[in-house]
Amino acid sequence: MNQMIGVLDNQARLARVDSSVWSRWVIVIGALSIHTLLFIPSTVTFGVVSGVFLIVPAALAGWWFGIKGGFVAGVAGTFLHCLLLIVGANAVPSDILHIIPVFALLPTSGVLAGMYKVERVRVRGLEQARAIENEKFQQAQESWKSTEEELRELEREYSAMVMQARDGILILQDDTIVFANRSLSELAGYASTEEIRRIPYLDVIAEESRVPFRQYIEARMRGEQVTPCFEAKLRTKSGEVLDVEITITSTQYYMRSASLGVVRDITEKKRDEQRLRDSLREKEVMLKEIHHRVKNNLQVISSLLSLQSDTIEDPVDQELFKESENRVRSMAVIHEKLYQSKDLALIDFGDYLLNITSWLFRSYHMTERVTCTVVAQDVSLGIDAAIPCGLIINELVSNALKYAFPDGREGKLSVVFARGDEGQLRLTVSDDGIGMASDISMENSKTLGLRLISILIRQLGGTVQMDGSNGTTFRIEFANH
Repeated sequence: MNQMIGVLDNQARLARVDSSVWSRWVIVIGALSIHTLLFIPSTVTFGVVSGVFLIVPAALAGWWFGIKGGFVAGVAGTFLHCLLLIVGANAVPSDILHIIPVFALLPTSGVLAGMYKVERVRVRGLEQARAIENEKFQQAQESWKSTEEELRELEREYSAMVMQARDGILILQDDTIVFANRSLSELAGYASTEEIRRIPYLDVIAEESRVPFRQYIEARMRGEQVTPCFEAKLRTKSGEVLDVEITITSTQYYMRSASLGVVRDITEKKRDEQRLRDSLREKEVMLKEIHHRVKNNLQVISSLLSLQSDTIEDPVDQELFKESENRVRSMAVIHEKLYQSKDLALIDFGDYLLNITSWLFRSYHMTERVTCTVVAQDVSLGIDAAIPCGLIINELVSNALKYAFPDGREGKLSVVFARGDEGQLRLTVSDDGIGMASDISMENSKTLGLRLISILIRQLGGTVQMDGSNGTTFRIEFANH
């Protein structure tokens, strides 16, 4: 429906244009006809004078229909009036030749009128175009002013944010500080931001940090994968040296490449870290001293038991004292390894195994008859697991040396400490001695050693398997918490 209405409007507009054109041509032709009827020349002179009035329709045609229309109307009027002169004034061709320059005014007037109309149209078009351009320019100017005001408002907001930021912010260009916020100037000891600007950035970097800091900036500007933060020493205007953390990124400043830096004062953080390290060092020394004293006390107890066993003649009682001495010794070695270790929370249990098994072999004088093999992976244990595990090893190795090789029998003893496939710890103590009786179990044993092993395994949250068919083998598994 809307398309149909549009087509009808276009047809109506074209009809109005056509009727306007035809009506104007009717006016021009009518003017020529009226002139011909009213001013039929009776003489040549009167014909020349009356022909001048034909300029009016020619000029109208030029004004309405342009240069071509004015020219056609002027030529037509000239020929028509010449014909009337020949008919009405009996003019001869020679007379007409004399007045042709006069009649040349008719097409000339039509052309001039058309040219004037074209020029008027052109000037009016230029004026309209200029008005449109002025309107567009004013709109663009208003839009530009609005955008400029928005940009200025954003600039004021960002400037306030940057200037009030707690961290120092700077822009480096050509090794010079070209921008700095208030926090940076206060951090560096300058009275204002203008004072710190236009100075080489290395002037605010301490001597020992200048070379690595320059290398860091160059690497960041090249886009290399380096740590985003760089710790450096900042030298203030008064000469004080502060610890700072600097982050550098590339940016554009006034259409040129530059480096944007954020500077954070970490002096107090460094001091706190140093105080914490000093405190930890003091506690480590104290803890080492505690382990050292515990080891010494346990060794004193072990020595007292040894001295006391020397005064006892009953072999059974002597053996009891010796077992107690070895148990105390196994715990003393744990504390000894702890205060000798760099990590006071963990001990190298492989080294501990070598130490304790060597001591037990010497204690029972079995170094010549029994071959000992110790296999231990790189496993570290905390004191909560190391002491019960050490006591278990002490009991198992002691029992093997006491009972597995009677009457001077030779043999082999193996101690293996390793990680299982699922991360659990596995301790295996085996010998090729005479083995254990089939009716002996850890639950109903009357000996202190086996009962102690069972208690310690439960303390570790582990499991045990015992095999006495071919020698004796104990396999113990527990998690390393």
